[in-house]
Amino acid sequence: MKLKILAFLAGLLVATSASAATMTYAVSSAVGNGADHSIYMNGTQFDFIGSDPTYLTLYDDGSASLIGNAYLQDGSADGVDLTAGFAVNVAFQKQAPVTSSPKIEFDGSQSATWDFYDMTSPATLTGFGGFGSYDLIQKPLSGAYAFQIGLGANGKNSNLGMSGWFFTAGDPDLVGGPCGSGSVCDFNLDLELVAPVPLPAGLLLLPAGLAMLGAAGRRKKAAA
Repeated sequence: MKLKILAFLAGLLVATSASAATMTYAVSSAVGNGADHSIYMNGTQFDFIGSDPTYLTLYDDGSASLIGNAYLQDGSADGVDLTAGFAVNVAFQKQAPVTSSPKIEFDGSQSATWDFYDMTSPATLTGFGGFGSYDLIQKPLSGAYAFQIGLGANGKNSNLGMSGWFFTAGDPDLVGGPCGSGSVCDFNLDLELVAPVPLPAGLLLLPAGLAMLGAAGRRKKAAA
């Protein structure tokens, strides 16, 4: 019986660890091919910055989230205006099976290994410092391209990165806001792995529980 309990607890630890696994990446502007930015909106550029970290989290169920603040590039010594920009909150779902093609703007040598994500909800840019707030829609509407993650996928360099185009929601013809039809608006991001998300606290106690069960068994055997 003791062996069955030990085996069950060990299996629970492995199974729950796998189901809880996530990967979290620190996000920064992709630098290289063309203009350098995190977000480009029809000529206006914004950066995610290290002093106010933005994170992309990939969950094991295929969902993902991009959350942080993007600040207006202003040409100052710091490079950004910390009083103006957007609070970014965008959710994604991984394509399975893949239905989109790689959007190759720089280095597509690793495109066969890229993952593709569709923008879901929420997908918002909440403005501050004079900027408006917008709901985002993935571009193009045909789904020919999606948001892509992988080596070279940011469209700027060969680093691990992410990129994708978007509209800002306006009227039904998508001509409202700064990113309507005919506009160029996108994300170009470098990704740096931070760490897998820690296991729940209860799971961290399982090894101690296994040790206690073993000790109890040894005491019972000695008493007999």
